[in-house]
Parts: sequence; C-alpha cells; structure tokens
Amino acid sequence: MGAVRLRRREVSMLWTQDLEDLATARALIDAGRYYASVFFFQSRPQRKP
Repeated sequence: MGAVRLRRREVSMLWTQDLEDLATARALIDAGRYYASVFFFQSRPQRKP
C-alpha cells in the first residue's frame, strides 16, 4: 500500500507543476514571447509519472 501512496503523491506533484507550467506558457503567449512559451508547453510530455 505504501508504494501506491508514493505513486499518488508523485503524480499529484507532477500535476501541480503541469498546471503551473501551463499558466506560465499562457502568460508568455499573452506577452508575445512565443518562443519561450513553447518550452513550458512541451515540458510536460517529457516528464514521466
């Protein structure tokens, strides 16, 4: 059961970071920094839960 809790916590932390990265990408798009927004937008698929 401990492994499941650790996995759940890890996924929760990744999800929180994903939401932050999405917010950052949106802010960069609004600021016209398209090249930088791509970095934050594409970083999620590279992370593994």
